[in-house]
Amino acid sequence: MENRYLLKYAGDSLLTAEPPNPDLQIIVVIPAYAEPDLLVCLDSLRRAHRPAQGSMEILVVINYPESVGHSIVSQSQEQWHLVNQYNRQFSTNQIKVLGIVQPLPDRQAGVGLARKIGMDEAVRRFDQVPYDGLIVNLDADCRVDENYFLAILEKFRSRPEIWAASIHFEHPLADPGLTGHQQQAIIEYELHLRYFIEAQRYVALPFAYQTVGSCMAVRSSAYQKMGGMNTRQAGEDFYFLHKFIAIGKLAEINETTVFPSARDSFRVPFGTGRAIGLILNGSEQKTYSWDCFLQLKQMVDTLESFYHEKNPSRWLEDLPQELRRYLLQNQGQEKLEEIIRQTTRYETFLNRFFQWFNAFRLMKFLNGARTQFPDRPVMNQALDFQQMVAPGVCSETAEELLVWYRTRAKRL
Repeated sequence: MENRYLLKYAGDSLLTAEPPNPDLQIIVVIPAYAEPDLLVCLDSLRRAHRPAQGSMEILVVINYPESVGHSIVSQSQEQWHLVNQYNRQFSTNQIKVLGIVQPLPDRQAGVGLARKIGMDEAVRRFDQVPYDGLIVNLDADCRVDENYFLAILEKFRSRPEIWAASIHFEHPLADPGLTGHQQQAIIEYELHLRYFIEAQRYVALPFAYQTVGSCMAVRSSAYQKMGGMNTRQAGEDFYFLHKFIAIGKLAEINETTVFPSARDSFRVPFGTGRAIGLILNGSEQKTYSWDCFLQLKQMVDTLESFYHEKNPSRWLEDLPQELRRYLLQNQGQEKLEEIIRQTTRYETFLNRFFQWFNAFRLMKFLNGARTQFPDRPVMNQALDFQQMVAPGVCSETAEELLVWYRTRAKRL
């Protein structure tokens, strides 16, 4: 039977000639653009424990913009040969390492398109088996825990209702190649990521999940149902995972860890590499003021009483000024009246409300509220939040503070 997703979104031509094993159950997709640490990543995956049954594949999508110079093209070909050599040396009946070389159109070149090419190829390969396997995203500058495969497989086995997952990550701080300045930079950036999600959880926003491209997993069938990966040059992970968050089909895998690189990079307009580069060049890492979240907390805390009273104008009038202004500018009153008309239970209302006031609207509110509540230095804000939610705890160093946030994030 023809695969409708492949025909509509990808085309059905295989990019890898080697047939998949009939017991294939997981494919790790790794975009690689002039990546110096690819072998370190592959070695990390090779050392990871493997399940008693079923096989795995590592699919490296070696990519570059069409207009790059000859040296990058040559380096990409060398990496392709390196991947093939690695496969010949280390492949077994249970694990293969496959490579694809793909020049990308300049206007679309980026990690989003590279991920899509690899994930679509994974769909093709599972379609051959056929099996509804897992497509996992990793980056070429990452390492993984020894239980990486086992934890991912167990989560999806034990939670058949979930379609996708966000995997716990920690930037390596003990890397001997890091200077003290680099270590401080990655601590501050990761603290920003951790505080941002913990603040959302404290407020009880339902979309408080990390969305890191190197830490994503999805069932092949779910990937196809949701239209596949987008081709954004940055932020592709945020947009991809929030499709699953919005329908309640995302889980966290906190039983294993991905270790992304702490290197700086200016390839994309935002993200880890760029943030580290800016800090190393003298910028101060800041994060959203807790005052913004206090406004959101009042909104969330009063939703149930509002639903029973069903008076949008009064409810909006009682909200803090900045949030009220934002909601009114976005037709909040009209939307509230519409949701009330269309729901008969509070639980349904709540679900519909957060489908409207979603993660994208949250980001727009926070960005707009900066004029009233400027961003704060991340160390100060992260420490203030810790002292508010855990008054008996006081981290004396930035690293201790980050460890506290990491532990809190796992929620095991």
